[in-house]
Amino acid sequence: PGYGLDPNPGPEMEVDLEHMIRVTDAPYHAKGDGKTNDRAAIQAAIDAAHQAGGGTVGLTAGKTFYTGNLIMKSNVVLYFEEGAMLKQSGNPQDYVKPVGEA
Repeated sequence: PGYGLDPNPGPEMEVDLEHMIRVTDAPYHAKGDGKTNDRAAIQAAIDAAHQAGGGTVGLTAGKTFYTGNLIMKSNVVLYFEEGAMLKQSGNPQDYVKPVGEA
């Protein structure tokens, strides 16, 4: 199946900067150096926000986060602080299949 943008997105999510989960903070400790695979740390922050009923996951300003795929969850906003970037991995082993896919 193809993955793309929902042509009928729901209401825009609120960005909650006051309670934002920063992926570089404990217990996630993403490096954001553009070399280290930060997928597990970013995904753990997304999962934690989802388990809490939703929230904002922040990519720290000025950092480059190297990652494979990320599986977004309901009611979670991925927020890029100024200068934050995601760098896509070229290594197929850095990508995981969503649950239920062969």
